[in-house]
Amino acid sequence: MRHSLKFTAAFLFSILVRLIPFRPANVEPLMGTLMPFGSKFNVFSNVALTMGSMLIYDKLTAFGSWSWETAITYGIVAAAASLYFKRFTPSRTHYAGFAVVATLFYDFVTGPLLPSLLHNGNFTTLAVAQIPFTISHLCGNVIVAVVLSPIIQKYIVENPNWEFSFNPVKDTKKSAA
Repeated sequence: MRHSLKFTAAFLFSILVRLIPFRPANVEPLMGTLMPFGSKFNVFSNVALTMGSMLIYDKLTAFGSWSWETAITYGIVAAAASLYFKRFTPSRTHYAGFAVVATLFYDFVTGPLLPSLLHNGNFTTLAVAQIPFTISHLCGNVIVAVVLSPIIQKYIVENPNWEFSFNPVKDTKKSAA
């Protein structure tokens, strides 16, 4: 409850930026958001934020079998971010490094792997076709990680002004005094 404003802002931001028409391809806020949130909050919260925003976005635009595939894969990335950023200090370097590894994992799973396993696609053809997309996705995610993640970390995740601090017992005692 205390951090619900932070999660609501991140959730809406992740969806609304993706809805901007004519935005550069593969410049998406989700990777840039899940890393700072993973540094501060538990795995479940980060996975719920990430999967929820993926599924709601697809529900608003186009929902299909890929929706669950991408949401679950991004959920795995969010869980990994939570574990990674509990061990390593959030910094531009760590954000960029994590974004590279996570993007390669995500694009491999959702590009050639799952479509070849679940939808009878040709793995080799899909892997080769995935290369230009992954290069673009890497560039977008690294830029977002280096620019956006530190801003989200500082001004939202670590900012106590985005927290509710309601304690009825404490407030009642203040009123009585």
